[in-house]
Amino acid sequence: MRSKELASFPAGVFDKLTQLTHLVLDTNQLKTLPAGVCNRLANLQQLHLGWNQPLVLPVGVFDKLTQLTHLTLHENRLIVVPEGVFDHLVNLQKLYLYTNQLSALPVGIFDKLTQLTILSLHKNKLTALPAGVFDKLTLLTALSLHDNQLKSIPRGTGVFDSLTQLTLLSLSGNRLQALPEEAFDRLVNLQRLYLNQNQLKSVPRSMTGGGVGATSARIRCLGLIPLEVPGTDPLSVLFQSLVMVQAFHSISNYAGARVSDVSVELRCYTFLEQCKYKVVNKDQWCNILEFSRTMNADLGNDDEDSTWPVLLDEFVD
Repeated sequence: MRSKELASFPAGVFDKLTQLTHLVLDTNQLKTLPAGVCNRLANLQQLHLGWNQPLVLPVGVFDKLTQLTHLTLHENRLIVVPEGVFDHLVNLQKLYLYTNQLSALPVGIFDKLTQLTILSLHKNKLTALPAGVFDKLTLLTALSLHDNQLKSIPRGTGVFDSLTQLTLLSLSGNRLQALPEEAFDRLVNLQRLYLNQNQLKSVPRSMTGGGVGATSARIRCLGLIPLEVPGTDPLSVLFQSLVMVQAFHSISNYAGARVSDVSVELRCYTFLEQCKYKVVNKDQWCNILEFSRTMNADLGNDDEDSTWPVLLDEFVD
């Protein structure tokens, strides 16, 4: 029932479909869901409701969907999520709420979703994270919060502390100016942390105390805005290496080579740890930054007369 321009449903439209497992209602013109419309869908596993009109979720609309594992509510211009609307989705594993207009999350909104592994909240208008909002999501592996309006991560609340299975956390495109020292200490399985396009001037020292090698052993991909003036302290070296990751991505994908992001990042870090360069001087820094910003992914705009740092050639070799 995708792209059928549906604006409403007759009462009881799904009442006979008691064995239904997948229901796709994307790209319609739904403004709300009738009360009880899902009450007979006790075996439903996936419900797709993306790309509809400004959607309003009635309280209790999902209460009978106890077998649901996937719920997509993205791009619906949702302004609020009612308290308790997800409380009966005890088997939900994936919840997509991105590209809406949510400015706040009700306290306890995710507390019953103990089986959740993926939570997408990016491209909303969130300005803060309530204390304890993720405390019950102990199986979560991916959390996307990028492109919101977050100004800070609450200090002393351990907002991410329960997410010990998390491998990906995206906080890019917010308004973060600083991070609590302990912000990510409990994320022992984290591999990808994206912090670019914020207003950060530093990161917690626990992320840089062992230099690039220690960081790469725990976080395989760390996206950050580079410092304006490079230095030789561990923090600056870390920032410098991340710009190289962007440049090395272009080289590794040259001539259509298909490589995973993680494989490129690991190759980059391995190279940086083993190469003869212990620091990067200002000229190298600026040239590599320019390379990462100007070169196409396939290097199609490369000029044979271009003079890029020898470091890039050594990476290829």
